[in-house]
Amino acid sequence: MFRKKREFPDALTKSWYQVGRVMTALLIIAAVVFLIWGDKLVNGEPVCMWYRLTGLYCFGCGGTRAFYYLVHGNLVDSFLANPVVLYAVTVVVTFMGNTWLYIHTNKIGIRKFPITVLVISSLAVLLVNCVIRNILLLQ
Repeated sequence: MFRKKREFPDALTKSWYQVGRVMTALLIIAAVVFLIWGDKLVNGEPVCMWYRLTGLYCFGCGGTRAFYYLVHGNLVDSFLANPVVLYAVTVVVTFMGNTWLYIHTNKIGIRKFPITVLVISSLAVLLVNCVIRNILLLQ
């Protein structure tokens, strides 16, 4: 009656899937919070301690606003505030959907989804974003 679920292709995919389950739960909770109290969270001056101490943007500067815009459907402003937020949410949703399909169906899903490469590339996007924003800030 029920099909047997496939196993994870490797231990690394299983570990990333467990991390993804936690991330998905946190994203859902954060999205609800931002839908209800988001306007109060993004109004006012920046609260980043790094920015206050140095006058330079940190890696996460703009992340709160980016998530707020994303939750409210404004993808362009989300990307402009901090592109890593949109990238990270896309990677998590895609990986979780693909892995779920791989395990629960026999025909759909990429066996070796390149999640580690995507996580490392998100760190590169984070670094490039920080450097470019600070170069533009100093000019």
